[in-house]
Amino acid sequence: MEPLESKRINVVHERIPSDNYKTPLEIAKWTVDRCMEISEKYCGKSATKLRMLEPGCGDAQPFSRYAASQGISSFGVDIREVDINGAGNVTVLKGESFLDMPGEGTAILYSQKYDIIATNPPFIYGIEFVNRAMDLLSPRGVAAFLLKLSFMSSQSRLEFFEQRPPSEVHILSKRPSFAHGRTDRGQEYGIFVWNGEEVDKKIRAKRGRLTRVFWQRNKDWEIPLLADQDGDRVVVTK
Repeated sequence: MEPLESKRINVVHERIPSDNYKTPLEIAKWTVDRCMEISEKYCGKSATKLRMLEPGCGDAQPFSRYAASQGISSFGVDIREVDINGAGNVTVLKGESFLDMPGEGTAILYSQKYDIIATNPPFIYGIEFVNRAMDLLSPRGVAAFLLKLSFMSSQSRLEFFEQRPPSEVHILSKRPSFAHGRTDRGQEYGIFVWNGEEVDKKIRAKRGRLTRVFWQRNKDWEIPLLADQDGDRVVVTK
């Protein structure tokens, strides 16, 4: 598959409160764990050898903070002047746009590749976030995004999915409660997974360009294992 070249995006978008959804830790935890499972299966990499980036990390930095707690070297970036008092072992660049080309503030981000890139991106920049993430993803890396299921539709995104189909989509059976403590009425969500070139070739060698779809019982986070793994299930405790 020919790599897609991400374009420079001049973001002119004043975030409103309803656009600043804090991702529940359980979702961030499951997403990072799934990325680590894929990395371990196809690359044999342990957590301490991984480098992770959370674009649009927000005040909570849920994905990168959890990754750091697992021994992963973790970074975050957000266009807003986010609160980093609780960032812990995460290196956060605030007031910097993930979508802009490397500048003085973001040069450190673009000078390296990442084994895991995971986030809950602004919906209107979903394609741009995925494309830019794939620019920075290691050939043996995994990228995962929490997105509305409506992201799969729309004529404007058809060409994107034809050229860059995800390897997995995990549909959340329960709507996440991150819209100011309430569910986002009328919106359904899933975790979309893409892979670096080397991992993608290994996965596609068996099933071509098909995307696997799974329905997750995220109410209690009792997650069935995938068909090509051993065992019956894995329980992710809260």
